[in-house]
Amino acid sequence: MSNMGFLVMEFIDVISLEKISLRRNILKSFKIWLKQYTVSASESGIPRGYLFSEDGAGKSLSSMRSFNSWLDERARLTASETAFDFQLSDCVFCHMDLTRQNIILQGESIYLLGWEYAGFYPREFEKYTILFIGQKEDYNFAQDLTKALDSLYQKEGMKTEDEHIIGLLDRVYRNNLKYICMSTQKALMTHLN
Repeated sequence: MSNMGFLVMEFIDVISLEKISLRRNILKSFKIWLKQYTVSASESGIPRGYLFSEDGAGKSLSSMRSFNSWLDERARLTASETAFDFQLSDCVFCHMDLTRQNIILQGESIYLLGWEYAGFYPREFEKYTILFIGQKEDYNFAQDLTKALDSLYQKEGMKTEDEHIIGLLDRVYRNNLKYICMSTQKALMTHLN
């Protein structure tokens, strides 16, 4: 049996947000759309995406304890720093790659593309990835989108003072880059010996 897979794509004749200037009514429509959809987790898999390195977390994080421990390890917290303490109730369905090219419009409808990193994560993960990608691609869009999401979360009674957590998540991302380099170097040394 082959380990080969296929991805079938179809051309969709729509307008990508990267091709138009962002208007307030688009963000408002997007916020309303997000509020309509609530889904629940059915199975856990290996987390992938910007916060989990190119190879993902390397294992399924099947409990909040293992999830928090993995984050603590990757953030390389010192003894005086507060450990991650996410609860299951903190998790929402996150797209994890909300960029203009992944948000398209067709008439009054909004479509999201690029779901390969999606999953149930603390809402700060979505905010971090929007801001992280926004630094490289579209800073103003990232700021506007995170403000719209914060507004939605505040209306749902969630706290949005998350600069400290966002900073720790950035450490997780940066340290994951080091783990990749160390793992690659270790594999190379093993291969050479």
